[in-house]
Amino acid sequence: MSEIVVGADGSECGPAAVGWAAAEAVRRSASLRVVHVVVPWLFDVPSNPRIAAIGGWMYDGGEEIVERALGRARTAAPEVEVSGGQAGGEPADVLIRESGRAVMVVVGSHGAGGPAGLLPGSVGHAMLHRARCPVAVVPHRRRVLSREAG
Repeated sequence: MSEIVVGADGSECGPAAVGWAAAEAVRRSASLRVVHVVVPWLFDVPSNPRIAAIGGWMYDGGEEIVERALGRARTAAPEVEVSGGQAGGEPADVLIRESGRAVMVVVGSHGAGGPAGLLPGSVGHAMLHRARCPVAVVPHRRRVLSREAG
């Protein structure tokens, strides 16, 4: 089965991106996987208890972001198979790697350029230029920028 990957970061654009990705998964008869990218050291075993406490707090926060996104996707498209989790690394790098296995990657835009705020942020910009599959950048107001791979 084909899979759409949606990046979730807890931003105000995130719910729109997840909802758009869920609707696209319905249109394409694809599954949907939510990915929340965190700092890579979060998955290391820290020797310092203070760092472990910070890491635990960050991990729990990431899990909350993933769970909210999964709930939104399941509500928007109950017929779609939905999964998700956290991955360590730089957001653009992780999502570009994911683009090699996905039929589409969807991200929210943090861009504030132009009067309508249509320019993508750094992750969206990197995805539009380096992804190996079609990409959709969904701003908060759901006006979607996209690029087909190629």
